[in-house]
Amino acid sequence: MTHLPFIAGSYALGILIPAGFALAAFLRLGTARRRLAAIDPRIKGPGAGPRVRSGASPRAGAGAGSHAQREATP
Repeated sequence: MTHLPFIAGSYALGILIPAGFALAAFLRLGTARRRLAAIDPRIKGPGAGPRVRSGASPRAGAGAGSHAQREATP
């Protein structure tokens, strides 16, 4: 039974090393998201939705609002 510490050690390393890699990746992901949010103009602050003109649908493209209004009026 002298080999039991080696077996336990190998199982511990098999758990701890991937867990360390996962933790490092999680921390790098958070850092990358913060850096991207600082430089990307498309990302707005929390709770800021897209600005939409009154009467236009959020999915309508440029100029589609006037065309949709012409079709809707008889």
